[in-house]
Amino acid sequence: MVTTHSSHIVNSKIHSCNSFNNINYLTIKDKYSIVIPLDDKNILEKNSPTKENDILFLKKHIKYKVSELFFSDAVVFVEGATEETLLHYYLEQNQILNNYYISMFRVDGAHSKVYFPLIKKLNIPCLIITDLDIQRYRCERNKKHKKEDSDCPICNNDGSYPIKYAQITSLDNRQTTNSTLIYLLENSKNSKNSKKTISLIKIKDYIEKDFLYVVYQKDPIEGQFATSLEEAIILTNHENNLLHNLISSLKPTIYKNITNNGKNKDLLKENSFRLQQSFGNNSGKSEFASKLLYELITSDDTEKPKLPKYIQDGFSWLENKLRKEI
Repeated sequence: MVTTHSSHIVNSKIHSCNSFNNINYLTIKDKYSIVIPLDDKNILEKNSPTKENDILFLKKHIKYKVSELFFSDAVVFVEGATEETLLHYYLEQNQILNNYYISMFRVDGAHSKVYFPLIKKLNIPCLIITDLDIQRYRCERNKKHKKEDSDCPICNNDGSYPIKYAQITSLDNRQTTNSTLIYLLENSKNSKNSKKTISLIKIKDYIEKDFLYVVYQKDPIEGQFATSLEEAIILTNHENNLLHNLISSLKPTIYKNITNNGKNKDLLKENSFRLQQSFGNNSGKSEFASKLLYELITSDDTEKPKLPKYIQDGFSWLENKLRKEI
């Protein structure tokens, strides 16, 4: 028998045997030490139609990072580059959470559910920070409709819709495409019949299931609902000078156009979705996150951008959970 605190040894064992079998995980529950036997059967969802692929995914992902999960006090799952870059900083600034060993994993939303049974076995708090992913029609994203979109309830595909980048002020008749939320609310018992969207009216509250807590932009910020962390940061900090300077340097033309050459900075919150879209996909968001992180670390400005409320709520849950369980 080998007892170890080394994630490298755990990783080597899993890959040399190509299995999670014969791993006994020692942890603390209710102030008592307990032993949890792990094997390939009990760390996956029982009725998963993709069970073989799921176990392969876990083994391969563990090769890179996930073996540290066995030694963590808690785990935070995020989806994007902005979250992964910035939340490490904010965790370090939290006077309670920085005393714990918290692992952060960037996992695409469609695959985070693979970890749920394993996390439950390990008895550690798991915070998932995800996006509301509001489904917008093409005309609301400054795009022309396709021929088959003739039933668009916004513009009827006649080209008359005047708003190019729609700000969402109500979730009525809105859908989410977020696969994690859809899975937890609709498909956890019957994952074979996977839905692509569900009504946002169904997810007015954060999702909590024992070890698991899922937060997202469920509440309006300045009267508007954010689709992503980038948009939520802009809405939460629309008066922050550091953020204004950052956006004006990243997107000078758009910033001048939105704020009338900086004369009306309050218009930033009314164009948060347009700014989010201007960042594009991974490269633009990564640049936004890395430059914001640089400013957070090096700036003497006491009025640094705050985390959106939904992430603050997630951190508060994590604090309470760790105080009780560790």
